[in-house]
Amino acid sequence: MLHKVIISLLAIVTIVNSGCEKKAPVSREKMIEVMMDIMLLESGSTVKYTYGAIPDKIWQRDYEFVAKKNNLTTDQVKSAMDYYTERPEVFSAIMEQVITRLQKEQVQRQKSTP
Repeated sequence: MLHKVIISLLAIVTIVNSGCEKKAPVSREKMIEVMMDIMLLESGSTVKYTYGAIPDKIWQRDYEFVAKKNNLTTDQVKSAMDYYTERPEVFSAIMEQVITRLQKEQVQRQKSTP
């Protein structure tokens, strides 16, 4: 009897938890665009600051720029970063798309320069 009660409770908890999956603050596609912008800004800042520590005000300015460019608030960008980094398999797939797209853009630029 106790065994049936425990199984029933586990089933209920599983059903309730599966329906409670937090929705992504931004879509995967939007996150790909955001991460492309972040990677480009961070790489430029790293070179500009000779691979040293980048001042916090620069980070804040850059993230505000990325948020605005993508029609988001900085809170939405932070929330999306938190959401996707808590889901490493999803974040990894996003980053693979980011790298692929950046590589394609680089090839396009190389083709267009004489």
